[in-house]
Formats: sequence, C-alpha cells, structure tokens
Amino acid sequence: MKEIEQAYETLYQAVEQQQALSKCSFYEAYLIVMEQIVRPEKEEIPEKMQEYYNAMESLSLSQDQKRKVTQLVLLKGMKLEPLQANHQLTPDAIGFIFTYLIQTLTEDKKELNIYDPANGIGNLLATVGVNLSIARETPHLFASEIDDLLLAISAINAEWMELPIQFFHQDGVQMKVKDMDIVLSDLPLGYYPLDEIAQNYQVSVKEGHTYAHHLLIEASMQALKEEGYGLYLLPTALLQSEQAPNFTQWMQENAYLQAILLLPKEWFQNEASQKGIFIFQPKTDNTAQKEVLMAEIPSLNDPMAMQKFLQSFKEWAE
Repeated sequence: MKEIEQAYETLYQAVEQQQALSKCSFYEAYLIVMEQIVRPEKEEIPEKMQEYYNAMESLSLSQDQKRKVTQLVLLKGMKLEPLQANHQLTPDAIGFIFTYLIQTLTEDKKELNIYDPANGIGNLLATVGVNLSIARETPHLFASEIDDLLLAISAINAEWMELPIQFFHQDGVQMKVKDMDIVLSDLPLGYYPLDEIAQNYQVSVKEGHTYAHHLLIEASMQALKEEGYGLYLLPTALLQSEQAPNFTQWMQENAYLQAILLLPKEWFQNEASQKGIFIFQPKTDNTAQKEVLMAEIPSLNDPMAMQKFLQSFKEWAE
C-alpha cells in the first residue's frame, strides 16, 4: 500500500503540474504524463516535470499495483472534471466478481479470448485481464471503443501495465469480432443514434432510436464461440422496459439467459438504479438452457455470505 500511495501522489502531482504547464484538461495532461512514463524522451521533459518522472522510475510496481494507481488518479480527476455517466470507471469490486465468474465458467480452457465491445476507460477489462493472469495464462484481450479520449487513456494504461490488449477504434455495434470465449461489458445505457445501422439488428425498434445496450448485446453475442459466454452489467429492469419485447424476441431465438446475479443493494441509491450481471450463452447445438440462476451477490463486508455465494455459483456452473 505504501508504494501504491507514493505512486498515486507522484502521478497525480505530475498531472496537475502538466495541466498547469499545458493549460489543458486533466485527461489531456494525464495522457501527456503517461506517454512520457511509458515512452521516455528525457531531452524534451520540462525541468519542473523531471523530478516526478525520476520518482516514478524509482518505484517497483506490479502489474496490478500499476492498475490501481491509474484508477486512483483517474477517480480523483473525475471529481474535478466529471465524465458522463456512461464513461465512469467500473469499480474494482465489480471487476473482481467478473473475474471469479469467468474463471469458474472457463476452468477447463487453457487459453481465453475475451472481448469488451464498450471498453470505455478500460478498468473492467484490465481488472479481469490482470487477475486472470495471476491464476492462469494471460488471456488474449480485445476491446472496442469509439471515443478517442477514452481509447487513448485505456491504451496508454494497458501499455504501462504491460497488459496486451488489441484495441479497435470502432463503435461496438458495428465491430465484427469472432472466436471469443467471453464477451464482457459494463454496458452504456441510452439510445443508439444511428437508426440505419440499428435496423440491421433484430432488437431494433421501428420508430425512434433503439437502446444501445440491446444492440451491443446482440452484436457482441455474435462474436462468441458456440459454447462461449456473454457477461453484461445491466439494470435489473432490463426485461421490463418499453423496448423489452424486441429484446425478448431476439433472446428467445438466439440466446439462453443462464443467470442474473444482482449486485448488493447498498451499492445503489435506490432500487430503480440497481444493476446485476446477466450471463448469456448463444443458442447452438452444443449449448442448452440451464436452470436459470437468480441470486443476489452479498455485501463484501460479509465474507461468510460471499464465500457461500461463490461456492453456490461454482456448483451451479458445474
């Protein structure tokens, strides 16, 4: 923790100093600093910045420590310059839960291809990638992101962590990826603006804009191998919205909803904002509908209840 705290303070102060020098946004300054750390060009560094880079270079941080440092600095930046709701960092706790679920569902696989169709700032995929690498061989990671700034931040963080991710600067609805074992995403909520693209999908509505998260699920499920899994963080009211009939029709024909795991209620301001992890499988000759697992993930402050939940998920998966 001491090294993480020292690295966080140093990196944050470096970004603040760079922001003052460049008169730019926090995120632009963050990119300048991180690029200098990853690809040092010392002759071009302003004298005021050199001490920060020397301090960062003196630290010996693990892959996950680096991830935590970048997360802490970006979280502090978001308090100063808030991003829209769909661009927020996915918390570590959720990333750890995703990691356990994926590890349990794919225990028999030696290699994994994992894809996030709406990568955002990248903390979910990085958390899963780093922690799976501890338990098994490093997975092959792929990510789509249309926003230039978010893509750049995610890419420079991955480079610093030495976490190999293949990034696509592409809208996840239009991105065509194949042969994935796992698709995961903290899906952005709202309407997809390109109606002519949406009409290519079964979940699209005839009038008005279609929900982006519906489209991203249909599009990304096509990237899975026959026995792959799609894990999506979504509102618990997914199947109760006004566009739910289209989504339900698509699901009945193309996918099995295997599990809905509700996140702890105390993580949300009210019941209406509660989210859960929905687990889907494509309908193929090699998959079948399981008994749908409906469960509420217990509070992280209750280790006994959490252990019981993890064991029950393992038994269900087997």
